Amino acid sequence: EELHFSTLRYNMYLNIIKDRIENDDPLKFIMYSDLDNNNSYLVYYSGLYEGDRLIGVDTFVIDINDLSYFLLPNAGNYIIANPFDTVIASNNYEILNAGGNFKYSKNYKLNGVRYKVTRVKKDYYTIYYLEQAFSLEKYYIFMLFILILIIFLVIYFSNNVIEKIAKKNSKSIESIISDANIISLGKLDHKINENLEGDFKNLAKNINEMLNKLNSEIELNKELSETNLIYEKKKLDSQFNPHFLYNSLETIRYSMLFDVKEAEKYILELNSIFRYSINNNINYSSLKDDLKYLKKYLDLYKFRFKEKLTYTIKISKEMDDILVPKLSIQPLVENSIKYGFENSTKVHIDISAEMINNLYYIRVHDTGISISDKIINEIMESYKKKKNLTNHIGVHNVLRRFMMLYPNSTLDVRRDNNGTIFEITFKEEIG
Repeated sequence: EELHFSTLRYNMYLNIIKDRIENDDPLKFIMYSDLDNNNSYLVYYSGLYEGDRLIGVDTFVIDINDLSYFLLPNAGNYIIANPFDTVIASNNYEILNAGGNFKYSKNYKLNGVRYKVTRVKKDYYTIYYLEQAFSLEKYYIFMLFILILIIFLVIYFSNNVIEKIAKKNSKSIESIISDANIISLGKLDHKINENLEGDFKNLAKNINEMLNKLNSEIELNKELSETNLIYEKKKLDSQFNPHFLYNSLETIRYSMLFDVKEAEKYILELNSIFRYSINNNINYSSLKDDLKYLKKYLDLYKFRFKEKLTYTIKISKEMDDILVPKLSIQPLVENSIKYGFENSTKVHIDISAEMINNLYYIRVHDTGISISDKIINEIMESYKKKKNLTNHIGVHNVLRRFMMLYPNSTLDVRRDNNGTIFEITFKEEIG
């Protein structure tokens, strides 16, 4: 190879080589970078003497690109030889013959191990690289062993995996239920244990996030005026009944022993409802979209009560895109379930929405035993006051939230021969 040195670089490299030779340095090569051609070279050198006097330097240059294949992290044996097969350098001299040379063969055997030999010939040198040969027979034996092991493991675990999953999931459910029971007693600063796996971990995180937001809103509303409309909306949106959470988790826990897939489906449904509930970016939703989550909510109760609870949802087309506060109808449905099952073994809930004479009607009609006049009067009196002093917080909040969006909203609670009707009426005059 022809190298191009500037005078300064030439003197620098020459002085380095001269010092190494005079000091009998065992290192017999130096790396040279050709900045003009953006390339590097490995320069082997030895001193030329006249007697004991150093009179010159003999060099042998190798393009570093020719070595790139051999400079891998797990490089094997290599040999660099001149055109006369005299070995210049090697990392394993045991592969050389008695004369210090290497006898080339495509398939070389060393100490009982077969090697594949790769040869790179240049004008002034040859590079040999010995790579351990791949044994197809050993590979097949290894793969057969792995296959047998996999089959054995599949057979072994298939007999136990369902039971183990059910037990693991049952423990996670029990942990969440235990924490949820504490929260349902009013200890909202308590947190659900998140040291769970899979969907249960996500469920615990969503519940804790909901609790954090709820606690934040409660603290915030303690400091702000009750007449501040923005924060009152957030407070009302955050009042999701913790008893529903407790009852849902209790139902899912028992179902894990009988139908794991069905239970996992309703865990995802519960997750979906909570994500929707705690999403501060959504205060209002179209009636059509909001009813999708109400349906999930009803399906969770139906999962608990089975055929004892049925429901229908009917909305007229013109009501699809009407804005409503998110999950605002849920407390009415919860009320129907709560009072409907007090004295009945079966409850049917009919949810309908329609427009009549430019008025919008949303009804929740249940077929359970009708609620008493006393409860109806308490509900009707509570929504006339801004501050609710009764136990009917959910129903009170329904009308309060509708009035923030539609100031003309009204709520009517009445009985008929088939049960109880909750009816919300409003005009599309957004406040």
